[in-house]
Amino acid sequence: MTEEEIQTSIDAHRARNTELRKQLTLKTVALSDARPVDVHFWAGDQHDAAMLGRELFKKGFLVKLLAPASDGGRASRWNVDAGALIPPEDILGDRLTERLVRMAADCDAVYDGWGTEL
Repeated sequence: MTEEEIQTSIDAHRARNTELRKQLTLKTVALSDARPVDVHFWAGDQHDAAMLGRELFKKGFLVKLLAPASDGGRASRWNVDAGALIPPEDILGDRLTERLVRMAADCDAVYDGWGTEL
């Protein structure tokens, strides 16, 4: 991923996070309270997925899924999902978003976003 592609990804996540912040606020979610959060990534192959899983684990995430994503019977990419207890305020912020985008890029993967149960 080039630096321009990284910045484009960060900007897209920033826009998405702005909307998510509005939705969480409307649902009266306490943004400063830690809660289970899942982060989602795509990697091109098993090696890249494993390297990303290792980096996520080193950063305190529990890797929940590291598996090929089937596309018509043939694995075309790998899904990596991980979770941690994180205040929504942190995952909505630019600092953590940039870290996740760059971590993924360093492992030849793509950060796809995050979610939490309401």
